[in-house]
Amino acid sequence: MKIVQKVYIETSCHATEEEDKVKQAMLNLLPDDYRESFREKIYTDLLHGFYGNPILLLKLPVDTPEVAQKCFKHILTGMGESEFEYILSTIDIRYDGKGNVYLRLNKQSAYLEKIILDEESDDIVKLKVTLYPHIRREEDIVQSLKRLHSK
Repeated sequence: MKIVQKVYIETSCHATEEEDKVKQAMLNLLPDDYRESFREKIYTDLLHGFYGNPILLLKLPVDTPEVAQKCFKHILTGMGESEFEYILSTIDIRYDGKGNVYLRLNKQSAYLEKIILDEESDDIVKLKVTLYPHIRREEDIVQSLKRLHSK
């Protein structure tokens, strides 16, 4: 069943961080088969902090529905059971009513190939998952996520 239409991954890279390692943290959220082919698809915007320090905003769109669904499944199945249950129980604050579900993942853990939710830190990878239009009610989203998680 078609559930996920797109996945958008975004994080920041500060001057004290190595850009290649931050990119690797993003790529580690993808299944192994896709990591190298998506490396070149990461694009950056240069921003400046309050004191003029450079901050790179790294963005990775996964626009092919089949690949996006595999990527989101990889993320859901890669996290602990309690974290997955936490996502389901907090879907009301993660869903925007327009077909998007948002997650915040720990960037350091992602670099180490561990998928851990992070609701408190600023050192995160943001994930925006766009669902197909037939999935709009929160109950349908929960059921769809359970289906993805169990396959």
